[in-house]
Amino acid sequence: MEEWEERLDVRTAELKRMSDYCGLTFLELEELPLNLYLMVRRDSWVSSMMKTEESREVLKAIMRLERRDADRNLKERGLLS
Repeated sequence: MEEWEERLDVRTAELKRMSDYCGLTFLELEELPLNLYLMVRRDSWVSSMMKTEESREVLKAIMRLERRDADRNLKERGLLS
């Protein structure tokens, strides 16, 4: 990130992404129960990440790191104590 980019502070960018995703206004989003708000936030982020091949690769890496069986496989091969 360049210096001029660091000085920009876009405080509503996440709300804008969420609003575009579900069609609710900022105020409607803030009035959602917490569990629904968090679900919309997550889903809107995933949706935005699915738009480019580079972002899709990041999602793939995240999903691979979340796999529980990966640790077991490493232990079986003696690569993890």
